[in-house]
Amino acid sequence: MAKFCGNCGNKMDSDATFCTNCGTSNSGVVKSTSSSDGSYVNGFAIAGFICSFLFAFVGLILSIVGLSKANENDGSGKGLAIAGIVIAAVNMFLGFILAIARVL
Repeated sequence: MAKFCGNCGNKMDSDATFCTNCGTSNSGVVKSTSSSDGSYVNGFAIAGFICSFLFAFVGLILSIVGLSKANENDGSGKGLAIAGIVIAAVNMFLGFILAIARVL
């Protein structure tokens, strides 16, 4: 679980007691990006994966943002984001091929 300084918001190691950015003691309250059960939920990766089936371009954008967020937050949702990118790219490619086939 990622820990953040309660004073400046800087990301900290899980065992750190002082912030390396502002020097504030963080022995008590720290901010976290986790849900109530302790696991981080990457909403962009989930939304990108779902949208990639129906709206390829929107799914591609959301999946790219989800992959970026996954890299920032210990890799949570990285697989969904990559799958969303692949599915969206395949859907866009097949749509392009079908559009060309209709013209010919």
